[in-house]
Amino acid sequence: MATHKIKARRLHQLGIKHLHLDAIAIPQPGSNDLLIRVNAVSINYRDKSIVDGIYNPDILSKDPNTLA
Repeated sequence: MATHKIKARRLHQLGIKHLHLDAIAIPQPGSNDLLIRVNAVSINYRDKSIVDGIYNPDILSKDPNTLA
């Protein structure tokens, strides 16, 4: 059975050069979750502040971190 993938903008380390578009496995929703298809997203000012390490630099406690 083929493994389906999605694209996710993920931050591997602080800094814009570490922001990558990765292909990852589709997450399996839990019993109280809903999986939806999204066709377009944007990176807002808070996401950019996270990338630059200005806003909540501790967010990178797990590597990599998916922005959204």
